[in-house]
Order: sequence, then C-alpha cells, then structure tokens
Amino acid sequence: MPKVSTPLFAKLLEYTKDVFEHTDGSHDWEHTQRVLTLARHIAKLEGADIEIVEIATILHDIGRSAQDKSKGKVCHAELGANMAEKILQSFEVPDDKIQKIIHCIGTHRFRGNNFPETLEAKVLFDADKL
Repeated sequence: MPKVSTPLFAKLLEYTKDVFEHTDGSHDWEHTQRVLTLARHIAKLEGADIEIVEIATILHDIGRSAQDKSKGKVCHAELGANMAEKILQSFEVPDDKIQKIIHCIGTHRFRGNNFPETLEAKVLFDADKL
C-alpha cells in the first residue's frame, strides 16, 4: 500500500484501490502503484504540487475499463477526467483543485489536441509512460 500523505489522499486511495482490484490486464492496481511511485519521484525533483500529482495519478486510469469494454471507442482519459470530477466533488474537493487534477487525467493519454500543459500534468504523463 502506498504511503499516505493527506487525509483526502487516504480516502481516495481506498476508493480507487477497490475499483482497480477488480481490473484485469496491464492497467490494474499494481500499475497505479508503480505510476504513483514514479510520479512522486518526478514531482519532487521538478517541484510540482505533490497533492495534485498524487490524486491525479491514483485516478488516472479510472475510465480504463469502459475504454476496454468499448474496444477503444471511448477514450479512458477523457472519460476518466469526467468520472474523477464527480468523485472529487463527492469528496468536497475545492473546484480549483479539481480542475488541476482533471487536466492531468484528461491529458495523460496525449491524443489529438489535448496536451499536458501544467507541470503536474507533464509529471503524470511521463510517469505513466516510463
């Protein structure tokens, strides 16, 4: 289990762990933990907002199962950003923080014109690809 940095992160970690424990394939809970370890390391080196990076990382593949079921017709990054927004609202996360997190999630796949623009989004993108 990853190290918990904030109470919000702890709640979201439990939530996402339950979701990903029932996922098959290469984008399971272990993938999320590996990306989290890399993202934390990169964020620290680059001076990124660690809370934004951590939360975006544990939620970044939340839409993956829908993409797999649709055989690629649904973009998991776009769907995941929408799902994450609702999840974060239910945890009463401030809107400015939500917007930063969903930008990271929505751009981590880097398709079309959706570019990671913030440092935190670039950290997630790189950590997910390594």
